[in-house]
Amino acid sequence: MNPTQAQKRLLTVLENARGRWVPMRWLDTTPLLHEDDFPLIPSLIENGWAAHKLRSIQITAAGVAALSEIRGETRSER
Repeated sequence: MNPTQAQKRLLTVLENARGRWVPMRWLDTTPLLHEDDFPLIPSLIENGWAAHKLRSIQITAAGVAALSEIRGETRSER
């Protein structure tokens, strides 16, 4: 399954955190995301693209791979 555009935005923000845990409160207010992106966090966890702990989220290796796959497809389509 490929991430939607909103999921891709969330994963990109998490990837840019370079493995650090990102507070969900920050994700809910950052201008880097659209206002409808935040409710999609559970779908990232369900797909194995992100891990969570109390009030924080982190991208997983599967999330990084999903982004890499999308970027590879995008490059080959050019």
